[in-house]
Amino acid sequence: MKHKKNCPTTRDLAIAFRRLGDAFATEFCVIGEHIVIDSLAFRQHQTSFKDDPAGLEAFLNHVHIEELVSQTLPLPANYAALVEIAERLMRVWSDRMAPLLKQRQVLFYIGGVDTVSVRFHIERDGEPAWMDISDTQFLRSGENTGLAI
Repeated sequence: MKHKKNCPTTRDLAIAFRRLGDAFATEFCVIGEHIVIDSLAFRQHQTSFKDDPAGLEAFLNHVHIEELVSQTLPLPANYAALVEIAERLMRVWSDRMAPLLKQRQVLFYIGGVDTVSVRFHIERDGEPAWMDISDTQFLRSGENTGLAI
C-alpha cells in the first residue's frame, strides 16, 4: 500500500505518542521554593533570574506543544488541536503538582501566536506574575490565556 504524502506513518505516530506520553508524565523537581521540570536547567539559569523567581520558573517550565506532535500534524498545525492538547496537559500537570504546592497556587499560561506552549510558575504573594494577565493586547483573540490553579 502506498503511503499518502501528508499522512503520518506508524513511526511518526509512535514518536508523537512517546513525546506526548513523556510530557504528560513529566517529573516535577522541588528546589527550595521552586517547582521545575528540569533541575539541571534550573542550576544553569538561576543566577540569571536572581530576583525574579516567577520569571525563572516561567522560562524553565514550558513545553511547545507543536514540537511534540510536529510529525503527525501538518505544519502549521491545527491551532485548536494544539490548544486542546495544551489544556489537557495543564490539567494533568496541575493535578500531579498539587501535593507539591503546600497551599500555594500555580499560574499556567497557554498560548502563542505562531505556536502553542504551556508554561507555569508558582504564584507568590507580593511578587508580580510572569506576565500581566490583564494585558488585553497579549491576550487578544484568545491566543494566550492565564489560569491560576
